[in-house]
Amino acid sequence: ASSAASDVYKRQVDKSSIYSGESLVYTFKIINRGNETATNVAFSDIFPAGYKIETITLKTPDEPDPIIYDPTTYVNFTTLAIPNLVIPVGTSTLVVTGTYTTTT
Repeated sequence: ASSAASDVYKRQVDKSSIYSGESLVYTFKIINRGNETATNVAFSDIFPAGYKIETITLKTPDEPDPIIYDPTTYVNFTTLAIPNLVIPVGTSTLVVTGTYTTTT
């Protein structure tokens, strides 16, 4: 069942400037402020041209091990879209790592 819990997304990046060939990590805090697990949560974000997503992991407060998502399934060009996330009450962390390459 779907939850009416409100989800808040906060995006952070680990560098303010980057050179071609360097890795870049995006961290998204997904906060469920409701009183029950939120289901059918859709997450999407657009990344800069030249950024190749290599790993996607979700750490939730109720699971000891992170959930790993395959970039070949969830990434289309520069858009990451994951439908049907299950977000428990509290703060979950989605971490996206990749390499930035300048396109010339």
